[in-house]
Amino acid sequence: QYILSQEQRIIRQAVSRLPDPQRLVIVMHHFEDKPVAEIASELGIPVGTVLSRLARGREALRRRLGAAVEA
Repeated sequence: QYILSQEQRIIRQAVSRLPDPQRLVIVMHHFEDKPVAEIASELGIPVGTVLSRLARGREALRRRLGAAVEA
């Protein structure tokens, strides 16, 4: 259980460091389980913009979390 909470802390910390637009769509999609179309509608942005922010956010998280795992 400690390991899981440690992993959760590391993930939340990495997410909190994302730029606001990326963080918002990551949280809405992965933590709130909202579909891409719903996120686009709620934010008033195109679906393609949501998808690109998700992709950029995920890539940033991969880099940050990869560095955390290697440390």
